[in-house]
Amino acid sequence: MTHMRYWAMTLAVAICGAFIAIVRFAFAPGAAGWIAFGVAIGAAVLALGATGVALLRQNHAFSGASALSALIAIWTILATRTFTGPSALWIAFAGGVALLLVSLRALGQHETTIERVVHALEIDGSGEETRIAAGTTDPRPLAVSRAARLRGGIDAEMHSWLYWLAHTGIAVAGAFVVLITFAWSMSAPQVSVRWIAFGIGIAVTSVALAALLDRALAPAIGSRGERAAFARMSAIALTLLSAAVGVALIVTMIVLSGVDARWTAFALGDGLVGFSLAAMLIHELSSERVRHELEVAHAQPVTVGERTPAEMGAA
Repeated sequence: MTHMRYWAMTLAVAICGAFIAIVRFAFAPGAAGWIAFGVAIGAAVLALGATGVALLRQNHAFSGASALSALIAIWTILATRTFTGPSALWIAFAGGVALLLVSLRALGQHETTIERVVHALEIDGSGEETRIAAGTTDPRPLAVSRAARLRGGIDAEMHSWLYWLAHTGIAVAGAFVVLITFAWSMSAPQVSVRWIAFGIGIAVTSVALAALLDRALAPAIGSRGERAAFARMSAIALTLLSAAVGVALIVTMIVLSGVDARWTAFALGDGLVGFSLAAMLIHELSSERVRHELEVAHAQPVTVGERTPAEMGAA
């Protein structure tokens, strides 16, 4: 599916950006420059691919963000070969951060402007049951009863957005913990990496517990049956694991010190990133989607058993 390809390539660009930013501190200057150069090439290819996918679907808002990522990646490639020494490494660091931020913006836009099928039934004047597709521009879906809304789009979409936002924040926090274990281990001894990681652990635990509660109380989102049950249990399990890693980060930063604290924080930061990426992947795969909202033009409600124009276009 096109939206899945766009999501996967944009997420890969975000990961490349985070890696480029960390490379500046994790490796020796000579090796860091060449690693950033190679990863930036990969990011440019992925960003151009995402731009092409968006252009094929005529989503210029999506293609614009990906094209900007491609330009940043290309600039990073040129800068790492044009400049030398610390200048090249700091430009690569800035390029990596910019890639991460632009890609996260594109992923956020993707999450909020992709339609999800809403399984809501409405009895019209003739007694016919109609199925309403979320995000249509037809005014009739606005007349859906309050019960149908509770079963369908508004609450479910908000829960989905909050869940995505929570795990995106946890992943970024984990990446930052990994970064500081390299950035401030030697060059800034006056900065306490332990207590920075401790604070991040408190924040991550709070966000994960809030997301866990929200997901436990949320209505089922997307597809139904066994697939929905698996997605729901996986979301709860991965969010619980993220909360557990946050608690472990709090405890270990109090108990440990020195090199032990540094490498423990590094490992737990990686765990936060890994669990959150897994949660985002399952969330994306389990969401029953139709086409981008920008591409849906006045889709009409249809009787049960028929398919909406948006669903036919997404097939």
